[in-house]
Amino acid sequence: MRSKFRGFYTNNEQKNTKLFKDEKTLFVFDTNFILDLYRNNDKTQSAMKEAVKAVQSKIWLPYFSALEYQRKRLDEIHSQANNIITTLKPLDETISTLQEKISKIEKTKLRYYTDTTEDIQIKLKAVKDDLEKFLNQKSQEIKEKNDQIIEHDSIRDWVDKIFQDRIGSKFSEAELSDLNSECQKRFENLIPPGYEDKFKEGKKEAQFGYDGNLYHRAYGDFYVWKELLEKTKSLKVNTVFFITNDEKQDMVHKTGYIKTGAHASLREEIFKETPAKNFEILSTYEFITGVSNAYRLDINQENIRVNFNEWDDAYDMHEKHQTVIEQEIEAAKIYQMFTQMKAQKQAEKYNKNLSKLLRSMSWRLEAEDNETDE
Repeated sequence: MRSKFRGFYTNNEQKNTKLFKDEKTLFVFDTNFILDLYRNNDKTQSAMKEAVKAVQSKIWLPYFSALEYQRKRLDEIHSQANNIITTLKPLDETISTLQEKISKIEKTKLRYYTDTTEDIQIKLKAVKDDLEKFLNQKSQEIKEKNDQIIEHDSIRDWVDKIFQDRIGSKFSEAELSDLNSECQKRFENLIPPGYEDKFKEGKKEAQFGYDGNLYHRAYGDFYVWKELLEKTKSLKVNTVFFITNDEKQDMVHKTGYIKTGAHASLREEIFKETPAKNFEILSTYEFITGVSNAYRLDINQENIRVNFNEWDDAYDMHEKHQTVIEQEIEAAKIYQMFTQMKAQKQAEKYNKNLSKLLRSMSWRLEAEDNETDE
């Protein structure tokens, strides 16, 4: 059974410290791991760097992952300036809602407690004022920090240095053309990875060019996967850890909200196409804790606060939601059309029955008139 369905069996690689330390292990990084360096606090950022440094001799960054990092870096820096407001805005809205509800109490039979409600309103206003002051202060701090990063990006310096000579090569124009054709067929047959990004096709900037190649955004996961397979074959490694926060169902298997590991089809493909005997997909947090446990690093795992994004970036999330909305609007239009058709049919049927009834009544009246005449 196991030999025929290897993809469904996991060796609990993420808990095996020997695999993390094995020289025949390869750590492959997706774009979102690098972008996480911009998304997280200093302590988590430091933990990420320390974990990568511990396995530096076994790391590798696919060419397309590096390209996407370069394309998205500045957008990621700018987006952080708004995160503090976006995150805490619901709290501000909750306080406003609470103030409104307390105001309504004063108009009920509980107006006896007006003094109490006034005191609560005063305290709530103080809390709201403090919150707004805090938001403004934090926003300014983040803006100043981002301005410094734009002027001199120390994170980028670190990425350049740590992945020096450990980045994949770009595909030739012919190779890329073949990959695009293969990926389209895989999408049609729901073969992972990447088919859940199909919504990107036909969208704004669905394609982009760089250094003589034209890339499809929807095929990004597939490009990275093919690079990973080729690198695994060339190095003849025993274990591959792919570090990504992408937990779409064409990448990992989930039972409810619990991730049980890499998608079975991905396991089967890497075992069939390469010498690898172990394969697992790790989130940023799982990578840090796994390396920390294996190498006994002095990392306080309780202080790690990794900002998890299921999608590549917020723009992709918005795009997918927008696609769903468009589909729902289209479905509503179709439903409305069928409803109108059904109503028209019912009306026609009603008119037909009414005509029959009127004719029947007409015949009866004529018959009654004849009987009366006789």
